Amino acid sequence: MHSFRFSDPSDVPFVHLYSCNVSIPRAALLRVGLFDERFTGAAFEDIDLGYRLKRSGCRLIFNSNATVTHEPVLSLEGFRHKRFNAGSALHRLITKHPELQAMLVPSASLRVLRSELGRLTALLGGTFERPVPLRRLLLPVLGQACWFHLEHHFWAGYNETARL
Repeated sequence: MHSFRFSDPSDVPFVHLYSCNVSIPRAALLRVGLFDERFTGAAFEDIDLGYRLKRSGCRLIFNSNATVTHEPVLSLEGFRHKRFNAGSALHRLITKHPELQAMLVPSASLRVLRSELGRLTALLGGTFERPVPLRRLLLPVLGQACWFHLEHHFWAGYNETARL
């Protein structure tokens, strides 16, 4: 999913604390208050924890030998739902830590642009899950279109939570 290259693997930014494969001393977890259970679903609860750990003086160290295979099987509809919930979780994170907004939330105009590109790519939705002619040639374009489509759902979740 990600290609990890850090300028200093012995001091990784908090936004890279992915709890699917992490080891944290118990005392550090107790000091910062464990996972915040108000984050439901799998989105931004680990970023919140990473932020609190870094603020408390912990260093996040990347160990390339510690690997994990995580192969969830999601339909496009399932992934849309996951991205919507992730957008909602980002809003919860920003509400909890407003100082992170400038770092994690792009400008309103960029959010609108990404969301609108995603809304337009919904017309290609059927091509994301079924074979289409010349799919191999179109894969880079379809991949980018699919990403914009999922971005639309992410920012829809963010905006809906902001309205509530």
